[in-house]
Amino acid sequence: MINIAIVEDQNECAAVLEKAIVDFSVETNEAFSIERFRDGDEIAENFSSKFDVIFLDIEMKRLNGVETAKYIRKFDKNVVLIFITSMAQHAIDGYSVEAKDFLVKPLQYSPFSITLKRVLKNLHEKQANYILFPSENGIIKIDINSIVYIESFKHEMIAHTKEKEQYTISVSMSKLEKNLKENNFVRVGKSYLVNLRFVKGIKKGEVLLSFGTNLIIGRIYKAALLDSLTKYVATFR
Repeated sequence: MINIAIVEDQNECAAVLEKAIVDFSVETNEAFSIERFRDGDEIAENFSSKFDVIFLDIEMKRLNGVETAKYIRKFDKNVVLIFITSMAQHAIDGYSVEAKDFLVKPLQYSPFSITLKRVLKNLHEKQANYILFPSENGIIKIDINSIVYIESFKHEMIAHTKEKEQYTISVSMSKLEKNLKENNFVRVGKSYLVNLRFVKGIKKGEVLLSFGTNLIIGRIYKAALLDSLTKYVATFR
């Protein structure tokens, strides 16, 4: 199921886009869930990173598409943004928020279909790598393969990524350990859960991670870490 949001203040344009999605679904046998928002501020309020694709009208009365996209990017770096505009020159605004594409009004099915097929191809290739986490600001979506380690700090769980970004997660360390075990995450101490793909080695009681981070290995976790690391490395032989 692909979750789509339509952010469009003109009912007629929203209806045309929704029909195009339904027709595309029939044509390709792809399942979609569609949610409509009548202005940028509607989706921005209590935003949840549950959408795979967001169609954004650029010109809206209360919060325009570019400002809405900037807000969305604070919580979701990966959702596909597609701008809808009556003037093609406005599409250049999409570069600042990493919009995937733009569609010109009045919407024509052929360019819409080409765009959505390309987007879905990329989504299906990447979708398995993403996971939704509850956070202090709602639901956030993170690429699991970008998380270097998760740290417990002052009753909060902080995910550190290879892009040097940090996400606060509202889940206990024990639950994260259980849920991420199949994704090669291993506990190395009371306060740390590491992604084995970023482990460079072990030296003098520390696990050496990519990007210059070293974490102290808890005594009771050392044997399990060595065992998991040995099995992980063996999968590449």
